[in-house]
Amino acid sequence: MSCRNFSLEPHPAGPLLPGAKITGSVQRRFNRLTVSYVLWVRMEDVFISPRDGFALRRRGLWESTCFEFFVAPLDDPRYWEFNLSPSGHWNVFRFDGYRQGMEEEPSFESLVVATHTLPGSFHAMVDLDLGKIVSDTRTLQVAVSAVLQHKDGELSFWALTHGGSRPDFHDRDGFDIVI
Repeated sequence: MSCRNFSLEPHPAGPLLPGAKITGSVQRRFNRLTVSYVLWVRMEDVFISPRDGFALRRRGLWESTCFEFFVAPLDDPRYWEFNLSPSGHWNVFRFDGYRQGMEEEPSFESLVVATHTLPGSFHAMVDLDLGKIVSDTRTLQVAVSAVLQHKDGELSFWALTHGGSRPDFHDRDGFDIVI
């Protein structure tokens, strides 16, 4: 089993959310991947979509608070983007290369996004079968990121590292976790 803890940083060009932190972990056991996030924040400062019935595959989740991660086989231009909304909605996109050939990944018909709120924190976790997209012998590069919608509607963009003057979660230089 491989496990890496992380702490995300806000993009320096974006709005600040004083006192906010995002931490979590990425765990791989054979072809199971578990990604968990903890958002440490004054809950009244950020918009968290409430659960609203069945969790569905949805587009545009990054337009509000959304937890994201990217998975790429080492030395392969292909990668997958996973979007997890606090509401439980989700999506998985496959790319042939940097922002090329974006398609919804049909191998995932559902994802269960477990969430809960505690005083001063919001928790989200997903556990998935990587065997739907890669073999268990492949070394993977993973990027972890998040978008936070502030109560005033502004968005801040969080990642392990930021390489440019604008947020770009698709930049392979930010796929810093190797598992």
